Amino acid sequence: AAPPQPAAVGDIGDDQPLIPLPGQPGPAQAGGSYTIKPGDYLWKVAREQLGDANRWTEIYALNKDAIGDNPSLLQPGQVLKIPAA
Repeated sequence: AAPPQPAAVGDIGDDQPLIPLPGQPGPAQAGGSYTIKPGDYLWKVAREQLGDANRWTEIYALNKDAIGDNPSLLQPGQVLKIPAA
């Protein structure tokens, strides 16, 4: 008989746990949130939270409704969504 196949994302069997397939995001890779502090700017937040300052545009795209048209105008206390790493 053939060996059992691993569970696909979203496939919950009675005897198999939900296991992400290789290359699929899992819970540990999900994005989070970040609260703006005085002196923060998106480039700095991207570098600290995602390890790549050039990903600031992703943070801006996720939060444009909250930030507005000028990505340089961040308000201390503002909570931003952070994309998955």
